[in-house]
Amino acid sequence: MLLTAGALTGCGNDYYEGGGVEMSTDQFTILAEHWKWNPRYRRLEYVHDWKQVDRYMYEDGVVNCGVYVWEESTNGRDEYEVLRSLPFVHSYPDVDKTYTRTIGYDISPGAIAFYIQDSDLAYLDEDSVDQDYTFKISLFWRP
Repeated sequence: MLLTAGALTGCGNDYYEGGGVEMSTDQFTILAEHWKWNPRYRRLEYVHDWKQVDRYMYEDGVVNCGVYVWEESTNGRDEYEVLRSLPFVHSYPDVDKTYTRTIGYDISPGAIAFYIQDSDLAYLDEDSVDQDYTFKISLFWRP
């Protein structure tokens, strides 16, 4: 899958050293209109060429990924942003029935793929994403 340069925006890249482990943190924002429908798996996907994940990182590194989402407070009037670890699984009550949506990711050497999929494979379609998603990814490895 080919990507356009404007589809993914990096918000920073920090490196830390010490204790025999190095770490890199990236943030990616995927715009709502850049998700692509995968009819085989009935899910929305976004694949990004990410050369930072080479064969060494893939086999010997550790990846931690999360997505920033808005939560409603208990008073029902206020919202606040939280970072949820992936896969993020959440149930949504609907008029007809409750469904569960999963936001996750897959990594392979040279690429990272994000996806959104519903549990019953029925609610989600290619026009379902109406918001941008920002993901935070941390990589850990031994030098």
